[in-house]
Amino acid sequence: MQKRHIMPTGMIFLSLTALLPIACRKSSGKDTRAQEGFVAGDAQPAAVQADATAVRAMTRASCQNTVPYKIVGGQVAVEKSQVTAATLKLIIRNQKYCTGTLIGPHHIVTAAHCMADVKDPKEIRIGSGLDGKIQEKLDVDGFKVHPLYVGILANDQGYLNQPIYDVAVLTFQGTISSQLIPVSLAQPDELQAGMPVIVSGYGAYGSEDKTRRPLSLVETRLGKVESELMELQITSGDGRGACYGDSGGPTFIVDSASSCLLLIGSTTGPGRNTDYSCESGGGTLMDLTRYQSWLACAFKNLNQPLDSLPLGVCDSK
Repeated sequence: MQKRHIMPTGMIFLSLTALLPIACRKSSGKDTRAQEGFVAGDAQPAAVQADATAVRAMTRASCQNTVPYKIVGGQVAVEKSQVTAATLKLIIRNQKYCTGTLIGPHHIVTAAHCMADVKDPKEIRIGSGLDGKIQEKLDVDGFKVHPLYVGILANDQGYLNQPIYDVAVLTFQGTISSQLIPVSLAQPDELQAGMPVIVSGYGAYGSEDKTRRPLSLVETRLGKVESELMELQITSGDGRGACYGDSGGPTFIVDSASSCLLLIGSTTGPGRNTDYSCESGGGTLMDLTRYQSWLACAFKNLNQPLDSLPLGVCDSK
């Protein structure tokens, strides 16, 4: 389902809630970042950058009790894997669902467009495991959408050439089970085009697929690192990538030092310069390595600070 609205500027607001990807996995303008009130992930204070190596060593304990991960050509998600331990299903008013990533004991990151029409945290339920079963003891108690997110803007040629800011966070009360293990975020300097990545989510397997699917994953490659847009592109054209229901879901790389998965992105929608179908593969991701300061501030403002994230200069948004 695709909704199109004419904006006052004459541009088209393209709601990709239905397009919003995660893996078709069964087949093999103006820079506004200064307005955020937050220190951008690629412009952190020198002291933060200098301590990056030490921070990584301290925070990357996210794969305890799971099997070390190696990319070997594709697999279906299995229980007790790092992918399953960190990927969550977000059910909104029992009407639609998205995917999210557990990055702390009470901390989830997802796509802003998943949360755009949510009025009350109680409208959201958290599911986990292969079947996305609702965790009755986990209650969402807060969320924040990036203040610069205004929708996924596109014209007849596709996305506008500006940052989308399609990022949101949720906090919840309750103790996570031993099967759920938060994942750490990578740093911007660890990303490079062509590197292998793992994309996971609860979405459809194809454009016409209406079936609710279990948690699945696809192994593919990072096509582009778009630093100015603060986004990533998954390689398209091979039928691997994102599809409906995977919005907000994670893309991982493997930390070569520990074999732990590291989070690099969350799914926004089809790739730039594609036909917007699941079958073309690929996808557009928010580069979460460059949103870490905003994430830290958002969690702090929700009264659930996450110490593993670099805290920049926060405002009250």
